Amino acid sequence: MMHDAPSWEALIEYDETGEVLWCGEPPEQSASWQIDPALCAWREAQARAQLAYGHWRRVAGADAYAVYRAAQDQADSAQRLLEVSRVLGIG
Repeated sequence: MMHDAPSWEALIEYDETGEVLWCGEPPEQSASWQIDPALCAWREAQARAQLAYGHWRRVAGADAYAVYRAAQDQADSAQRLLEVSRVLGIG
């Protein structure tokens, strides 16, 4: 199935250190009900995990793997928070 909208990865803005600054459109262009903190937290955490995974694959080694696993654990926790917020109708 084709989508005209960009993937969420294209909506993430990074600073020079690779930290996520924003995911989604600028706040002034979004209605307040469209900004879901749990979704944004998961997207940011997953983006960090993907970057760490790419780094580990390029560099290898125990330290890079530990950074990747920590980032993926954070993304997994954020995903669980997102699921709970959906079930409870929060967000």
